Amino acid sequence: MVNKEKNFMSNKEQTNDQPSNFQDLAAVNQRLAVALAEQQRIAQLVIQKDLELYTLNDTLDRQVNQLKVLQLMVNEVRSLNNRDKALRLMARRLVQELQFSAVVVLLGPPPFTVGVKYSYHEIDTDELKRLPVIIKAFEKKIVYVDRLASAGPDEQALGKVLHATSFVALPLQCHQKFYGVFICALDDPYLRLSEHDREFLEIVSNAIAGTIESLDLEERQHYIDSLKTEFISIASHQLRTPLSAIKWILKMILNGDLGPLNAEQATYIDKTYKSNERMIELVNDLLDSSRIEEGRLEYTLAEVDARLLVKEILDQYRVLIDRQGVIVETNVDSGEPAMILADHDNLILALTNLIDNAIKFTPKKQTIKILVDHDRSFVRITVKDTGIGISAEDQQQLFTKFFRADNAKRMQTHGTGLGLFIANNIIRKHKGRIKVESEIGVGTTVTCWLPPAKGS
Repeated sequence: MVNKEKNFMSNKEQTNDQPSNFQDLAAVNQRLAVALAEQQRIAQLVIQKDLELYTLNDTLDRQVNQLKVLQLMVNEVRSLNNRDKALRLMARRLVQELQFSAVVVLLGPPPFTVGVKYSYHEIDTDELKRLPVIIKAFEKKIVYVDRLASAGPDEQALGKVLHATSFVALPLQCHQKFYGVFICALDDPYLRLSEHDREFLEIVSNAIAGTIESLDLEERQHYIDSLKTEFISIASHQLRTPLSAIKWILKMILNGDLGPLNAEQATYIDKTYKSNERMIELVNDLLDSSRIEEGRLEYTLAEVDARLLVKEILDQYRVLIDRQGVIVETNVDSGEPAMILADHDNLILALTNLIDNAIKFTPKKQTIKILVDHDRSFVRITVKDTGIGISAEDQQQLFTKFFRADNAKRMQTHGTGLGLFIANNIIRKHKGRIKVESEIGVGTTVTCWLPPAKGS
């Protein structure tokens, strides 16, 4: 009886405990649900941050790549002197390196001409040039479409011609001057031109406009220079014949072939003869410089002895040397031959200009040294005077056409400012180099290095 009561009491206690157990289970389930929800929230946050980080990394990679391509384009374009080549190079880089589907440059004003078209699709450029949005872009309004589906009808018409899902059309502007329109597009429905892409392409459009302006100015300058060179060449040819005729007539008069002259007449005729000689020298220098610039100065190379070239020039200048009263020291009358591969007449012309300057700017009773020495590496020709010298500032421009140093102008000596320009070009054509060292009031040393003939 006692056992039955105990069992009854035990069952009753268990029955009373059941609600408490259910409550505990419910609380546990609730806590588990909260924990699971928190885990899901954290997981979603991690996924979101991971996607943001991936997007950020992808954006940074694209931006870095864009900057690299921009730098590459700028460096490559610097070496070009042709606008069409520069535009093709830049368009190719944008399409191949940055995965744009199309790049078009229209040169304006309307009606446009196509500067360059680089695309994976066939683009009707005639239709493209007529589109209202292109006119709008040329009128300084940026046309930017990141999603074609949400664009207006005019923009959709441009997208259709470009076979693009997003694009930008930018005015080509440099120094308040407009050169046309730059268009860049993407054809991938899963990609779009971002704001950063638009900003980058604005930089590219400015670079293209700057390139067009720079190369157009350069081409225009080349054209003007060619006209000037052609004019100088024609004028010089027209002048040389009558000047030569005048020279020989004056020579005949001075020699008395046309009758005797009194002292005063002889003096005036002699001055006229010398002035005519200077005019002939000027004309010859102009002709030589124009031939150099046009690439018409012909070179026939043969082995010659540099010592004999210098000796030949000194023999021609003997009268002038005596008249100027300068002392010339040289080593060309002795020693071993200094053989070089050269065009005799052209190298004579170059060295004559150097020696003529030394004689012209050296005072009486002062010394000029003209030396030739050589080894297996080079033949060196040195012309060293003790004349007026050249300032450091003027030395920077010595090889420029028509340049004359300030102190040379003050001396009122005749000269064209073409001698060193001609000499430098001829020496370089012989694969040599020329160097000038000078100090005001001390003198000038001009050194030429020329490669020796093979086997010398």
